[in-house]
Amino acid sequence: MNLEELKEIWSSHSSDLSKDQYLNHSQIQVLLEKRSQGALSRINRNILIEVLASAMLGLGLIYWLWSRKEEVSSWEIILFSVMFMGTGIFYYYKYNALNRNDLHSDNLLESLENITRNMGMYMRVYLYAVIFLVPTLAFTGGYYGLYVRRLSSGNEDPILSGEGWFLFGAAMLLYAILAIFGTNWYYRRLYGRHYQELKQCLAELKEL
Repeated sequence: MNLEELKEIWSSHSSDLSKDQYLNHSQIQVLLEKRSQGALSRINRNILIEVLASAMLGLGLIYWLWSRKEEVSSWEIILFSVMFMGTGIFYYYKYNALNRNDLHSDNLLESLENITRNMGMYMRVYLYAVIFLVPTLAFTGGYYGLYVRRLSSGNEDPILSGEGWFLFGAAMLLYAILAIFGTNWYYRRLYGRHYQELKQCLAELKEL
């Protein structure tokens, strides 16, 4: 066997090896594409569930406002309008930010980087909003409930006494702590697993 024949055999072997490597790379990329699409579809499903739950809660609040004996004040209308608009805007931009990139093999890496970055940002915004809003809403909502009850009863006494303020503050603090931990658990349960799956797909894709 001469040198030319050895070169031909080696060239043929190297070519076959490259084809096999390319085939395996393509197959793995298709699998990562399907896994990413599955994780994103579950995130979209959970966004829809949250939107429907928020809408039902909003309808319940509207019914409560218009069914009670006290007249609805202008600041209550403004407050609930801001809450509904803020919630709608949040979910609108969240859904669009996650779905503006197509998860296809030709741009899978770039799309996954954008989706994981946006999802991480929205999870942080949600968590920080809960940490700030839950204690604020717990205190103001509880105090407003006591205020409305005093108005309906016609009582002129102070809303809370010294000991009453302590018990009220302790109850609101306990509620805020439980609500923050509960919301954090619920949100990570709802989105965290799928977010981690997207990050894992991205990491595996970068290793190819």
